Amino acid sequence: MHGSRKKLIEQIAHQEAVLYRCYDKVLAHKQYLSSVIERQESLLVLLVIPLVWGWRQGRVHQGFRQLLRLTMSTLLVRSAALFRRKLLQTARRSLVYTPTDVGKP
Repeated sequence: MHGSRKKLIEQIAHQEAVLYRCYDKVLAHKQYLSSVIERQESLLVLLVIPLVWGWRQGRVHQGFRQLLRLTMSTLLVRSAALFRRKLLQTARRSLVYTPTDVGKP
């Protein structure tokens, strides 16, 4: 039980680290594009950027997909752990506070 809990915590930590790395890449690309727009460079440059940085666009889209997938898996793991914890609490309460056990020696 303790080993599986430790393994689960390690998996969540690893997923969060990957999630933050993907988020940093997406944020850097967004800041780059917003700085280009703020400088009001020519329309031609704004039209050429997606072509020149197409490989980067692909990385950003892949990062979004990976970010979404990792977020969903992390949320599923956390919600499963929370659901299990709630079930255990309910089971403990039902064991402790069962009315038929109150009067027994």
